[in-house]
Amino acid sequence: MAFPPRPPLMPGVPMAPMIGAPFTLPRGPITLERHPLPTLANIVTPVGIPITQAISKIPTRLPSRPPLPPHSTNNSISKGPQTTSVSHGIKPPSYSKRIESSGPAVTVFVGNITERAPDVMVRYILNTCGTVLSWKRVQGASGKLQAFGFCEFGNPDAALRAIRLLHDYEIADKKLVVKADAKTKEVLDEYKEKRKKSKQGLDSSPLQDEVEEGEDYLDEDMRVEDATAMECIANILSEHRKDIVNYVPPQSRHERVKERMSKVQEKLVALSSGADIANIPTTTNLDDMDDVEEGKKELITREITQFREQMK
Repeated sequence: MAFPPRPPLMPGVPMAPMIGAPFTLPRGPITLERHPLPTLANIVTPVGIPITQAISKIPTRLPSRPPLPPHSTNNSISKGPQTTSVSHGIKPPSYSKRIESSGPAVTVFVGNITERAPDVMVRYILNTCGTVLSWKRVQGASGKLQAFGFCEFGNPDAALRAIRLLHDYEIADKKLVVKADAKTKEVLDEYKEKRKKSKQGLDSSPLQDEVEEGEDYLDEDMRVEDATAMECIANILSEHRKDIVNYVPPQSRHERVKERMSKVQEKLVALSSGADIANIPTTTNLDDMDDVEEGKKELITREITQFREQMK
């Protein structure tokens, strides 16, 4: 690769320094001159200034940086999903000694549900006890929700909490019934035994408070969670209080038939008393008699037809 040539020199213009001649080092050894540092004897102070003030103006060496703390592998971030240890004198968080609840899914029976309680509210109440995998409320042939259902919890701990807190718990005018079948009780009893052994291993004090029979597997953390769940249930009931108080039960089939018959009778009385026939459409009379017996329907229709013929 060739470089472009130098620009031509104009006549009468002197050559710039360092152009045209290559740079060369001088031959022979190169010596560096050493200048001695000033001493007290060589310092010349002005007239009238004491020697101490002149010495204080001499620049001193900057303070050295404090040494870094030794590198420790305990304070470093480890690779992978492991947690990082805390340094700089910060106390690490203390975790509860309770073992995370685990186990198979457990299904319990939830019955005697008041019809005043919305199904959404029942779901919220069940969720306060733990992880709910499914809630199946039984429906009747007409699609009306029945007073019982089956709730599947994610672990035995949640199922036991539901039985402890919700069984005999009064909502509106009824008390809930939360129970487990024989096969499910075996799973729950096995979980209780594991909790007892775990609790005995963690309790170091030989003197323990007396507990009720059947609740000796509870530890302090579980009691705190029970209290928190009860507060949540109270808040849920308070939020749905208007729905419970203002609930209007649906009419039964017998009541609907009775109401429609009364309407038909009122129209017959109005026709017999000389009311305007235009104000009583025939289609309305026939539509209101869907649940009336066939014999009575024919009788009523015949009476209406005869009355219309007489009024022409």
